[in-house]
Amino acid sequence: MKKCGYCAKQITYHQMFCNDECHGKSNKFYEMREHLSSVFGVFNMVCLIGMALGIFLMNFARETGLYIFAGCGVVLAIIILLIPLPIDNMLDKWKIKKAVFATRIIGLCVMGLALIAFLLALFVF
Repeated sequence: MKKCGYCAKQITYHQMFCNDECHGKSNKFYEMREHLSSVFGVFNMVCLIGMALGIFLMNFARETGLYIFAGCGVVLAIIILLIPLPIDNMLDKWKIKKAVFATRIIGLCVMGLALIAFLLALFVF
């Protein structure tokens, strides 16, 4: 059986979505993705470069490196939580609803990692 493009419920082969609500939510998601993907990509790249720079600086100035890593990680996590844009492979496999949920879980994990780095910088070093 074929699955709904938004919620992954089983549908007939002649349908794309199980109801109009799923169709509307799917259109809204793809419009948001089209408008925000370039902004998300730029922030994602800047934060990842900042996190790599923070890891590099940990060799020389441990506390500064941890602060940079934690700051960029928190910003990246907030962006992922507010604008969950899963990759195409996730969308194909899990459909929109489950892929957005998984992306938000990844954002929470990044936030946890950044907060651990911040606490390390604050109390250990």
